[in-house]
Amino acid sequence: MLADRERGFYSSFFFISRGVSMSAEDQATRGFTQIILDRIGHPFIGSFIFTFVITNYDILIDLFVNIRDPDAVLIFNSFLYSEWKTRLGVPFGMMLAFPILIQNGSDIVYTYFKEKTNTYIENRKEKEKLEIHLNKIENLKNQLYNQKDLNNQIVKQTCDIIQTTLNLVKNRDNIFHLQVFESNEVLEKGDFVSYLIDLGKIVFYDKNIMFLGRVFYKINDTLYIIECLDSGKLKELLKEMLNEKINSLPYHETFIKVNRKGDFELLERNNFTNHVIASKLKNHHDYKILNEGKSNNEILKESRMYLEVLLKRKTPKNFVYKNRWYYFKALICGKESEE
Repeated sequence: MLADRERGFYSSFFFISRGVSMSAEDQATRGFTQIILDRIGHPFIGSFIFTFVITNYDILIDLFVNIRDPDAVLIFNSFLYSEWKTRLGVPFGMMLAFPILIQNGSDIVYTYFKEKTNTYIENRKEKEKLEIHLNKIENLKNQLYNQKDLNNQIVKQTCDIIQTTLNLVKNRDNIFHLQVFESNEVLEKGDFVSYLIDLGKIVFYDKNIMFLGRVFYKINDTLYIIECLDSGKLKELLKEMLNEKINSLPYHETFIKVNRKGDFELLERNNFTNHVIASKLKNHHDYKILNEGKSNNEILKESRMYLEVLLKRKTPKNFVYKNRWYYFKALICGKESEE
């Protein structure tokens, strides 16, 4: 009985000892393998080992197959040193060439193609953005063209409406010619006006500027309906309104000055004011027009053109002169004036 227990004890000890020793061998193998793998991962050593195995695969196979032969190592060394230029030179050469030339070269090639690819992608994106912007610009051009065409139609229809309305009023009141004009100064009904050709606007009468007519109706402080008068119609108007008064005066020649709201001032002498419009000699039936401006016949003939210019004209924003007092008030109020 005791002998059986001793045999069992020694058997258990033998197997436990064997398991421990195998575990240590496994650990050593794993450590050695890990060291080899780490070395292979190194660019220089890895290049050498890989090239060495490829170059000497034939003698390595013989070595492992005949590992029990005492002369196997001698034969391996004999081949290795007798053909060292190929079997050792190539691995050493690749150990230096691969990391320095091949790996760096591959990095350069990779970087080059990566930059080329990124540049192509960026150019493609920019091209797509450009195409989108060009399409937007083209759409805006089409919208502007359509809007311009629509505005022209609106202007044409508005001109037709205004012309028709003015013609109806003209025929009803037996008026020579009516037209709408714009002014930068406030006028009153009955005021005689002149036309500034460069600005396309009317002002109170000035003998040095083209005579246009008189205000028939004030639409607002900017727009006015003007009764346009040529020289013949102006003489008829003066004769109708002033003949009786002038004939009762003892003056040899009477000069007619226009005032606001269509009033006239009769003068014995020409005081060379810019508001003198005509003169009349005693015992003469005709009036002499003293306006020195250009004739208004062109406006009377092309009235629609001037009306279209008026409707298409953009109203400029009033310029605000910002002096020191302006900025001082803005500082006190905390904001700039909206005027």
